[in-house]
Amino acid sequence: MTRHSTALSNTRVAVMILDTVSRAGNVKAMMELWNAFQTKLNLSRSLPLYEVLLAGFASAGNQSKVSEVVKKMRADKLGLSARAFSLMIKGFLKNGMLDEVLSKMTDMHGMGYALPTFAVAQLFRLATEAGRSTEVFQTVKNANLPLPAEAMEAMLEDCAKRGDFKLARQVEKLTRETQDTTATTATTATTTTTTTTTTTTRTPRALTWFSVSGARCRNSFLLLLLLL
Repeated sequence: MTRHSTALSNTRVAVMILDTVSRAGNVKAMMELWNAFQTKLNLSRSLPLYEVLLAGFASAGNQSKVSEVVKKMRADKLGLSARAFSLMIKGFLKNGMLDEVLSKMTDMHGMGYALPTFAVAQLFRLATEAGRSTEVFQTVKNANLPLPAEAMEAMLEDCAKRGDFKLARQVEKLTRETQDTTATTATTATTTTTTTTTTTTRTPRALTWFSVSGARCRNSFLLLLLLL
């Protein structure tokens, strides 16, 4: 390491190397590098380096280590970024850790970050496989977390398989409410903002997307009705 100290003293290079080791799943080597960066190279503990640690421990399913890293970040007066949350959520999803995913999503949403759509959809897929779809849906709903069409579709399909008409009605209702709220917001923005061409051109796409998404959810709901 001393031989390449000049290159490794570059934070960007250090992050790339640490990330490579982290992705390989070698947590022990990752921590050895982390310690060497500080003791031998006097490299500062930056947010990008911390993000790699969070990703590595989350991918390994080690919640306690993730918590330790978060505490160290706070001690260094570093806050969690949207990327840090996304990496933790991705790692916990990989290990099927639904409670940890829900916790991080709630914290992420509470800090004003947009939740990654793929992660929310994957959460519900895992929840249905684990037989916890109803519980997860209620938790997400109570926390006012945004639900993408993919997640609602997964819920409706699960309801169809289990014959849960009551829950399906709740999901279908939430789907319609989400569409109505977003469509109203988009229409208002288009009406009041006439000088911004970006808003004008994007609104039709937004409305089209929600129309298609709603159709997908409605198709799943119709499937449930046919099976009952």
